[in-house]
Amino acid sequence: MGSSVKKQRKEVKKRDFEEWRISLREAFSRIPDPRDKRGKRYRLDDILILATYGTLWGFSDFVNMCAELEYHLPYFRKLLTLERIPSHDCFSATFAAIDPEHFIICFMEWLTQITSSRGKHVSIDGKAIRAACEKAHSKYVPYILNAFLVEEGVLFSQMKIDAKNNEISTIPEFLEWLDLNDSVVTIDAIGAQYEIADKIVSKGGVYVLPVKLNQPSLQQDISEYLENYGDPDFDDISYLKTFDKDHGRMETRKGYYSEDVSCLKFHEKWKTVKAIGMLVRERIVLKDVTDKETGEIVNVDEVSQELVCYIMSAPIGAEQFMQIARGHWKVELFHFSLDTAYMEDRCTARKGNAMQNRSLLRKLVMNLAKLDDDPKMVRSSQKGRQIHYRHSYESCEKMIFGVLPRRYEELM
Repeated sequence: MGSSVKKQRKEVKKRDFEEWRISLREAFSRIPDPRDKRGKRYRLDDILILATYGTLWGFSDFVNMCAELEYHLPYFRKLLTLERIPSHDCFSATFAAIDPEHFIICFMEWLTQITSSRGKHVSIDGKAIRAACEKAHSKYVPYILNAFLVEEGVLFSQMKIDAKNNEISTIPEFLEWLDLNDSVVTIDAIGAQYEIADKIVSKGGVYVLPVKLNQPSLQQDISEYLENYGDPDFDDISYLKTFDKDHGRMETRKGYYSEDVSCLKFHEKWKTVKAIGMLVRERIVLKDVTDKETGEIVNVDEVSQELVCYIMSAPIGAEQFMQIARGHWKVELFHFSLDTAYMEDRCTARKGNAMQNRSLLRKLVMNLAKLDDDPKMVRSSQKGRQIHYRHSYESCEKMIFGVLPRRYEELM
């Protein structure tokens, strides 16, 4: 009797959840329209859908995007009952006017139906959009903080760093947006501030933070302690070594880990630290160089070494520590794709809210491409995906008008 009732409740809850789930098109329709009703010809969600199509096809500016959309006007007339494609000025004015907070809330509500940050590795990193700098009036380069789900390979949230603030002061505010329960949070060395560490713990997360020259005494105490590996009196220190070779590059990583944090007894503000670590990376890059005297091609090895100390708020073990430390930099690959496939660093949009909204649209499209379950797309490059979507209305419709499958098991 008990198991039958439990099963029935589970089915009801699942049905309610399925009814709550919405498509991207429905999510767009929930964004308040900030435009003046006078002279308004196009629905806001239609403009967002057209911009999503154009960005999926690889267009990073509205002028060329509109030119391409014009060639597909018969299709969009049937799909959206449009008489014509809006002008590039209409797109620009709309993205400048949309409230970025409403846009990001819409984005997160839609994405949380598909995946969750709970129990995941959340990598937080800032990215500059250099072309949006008004060089004639100011030297300030706009930055956006990104929260990236490492396992899923998708962006989960973003926040603009205000010109009057900096990354350190913005991160605690950004963390308030995120559900960090049971999640592991990594930030680069700028995040090694006890206020940020305490905020992550208060939100139910676990931090793994690198400590560099911004915390010199903390770094020195950790490195001096972990360098005692091999001494019988320090048998609590674990050691792991990994080796990778790929594309003319060899990298050796040596990891040291300990749950004895007695070396931090003079650092009273770091009460949440439960484990420490140290990672030594040695990279050898093989290059072919032409000798100026003989003209012969010779192999030259470029060797670099980096030592980074870490603090952790939970005893996660040496193996997981090394895995998390390496996984953090996947957010940099995401940023690299934004610049190469979507020309983010060359985007000059800066009027009103255009910079934030267009940045979020690019990331939304990258998420769509990553979440696409088409087997043909698994091994495709970003450029390959853009070509495919340009010639496949069906794939675009499935992602924009359909409800994407969840990427995690719903706990019921």
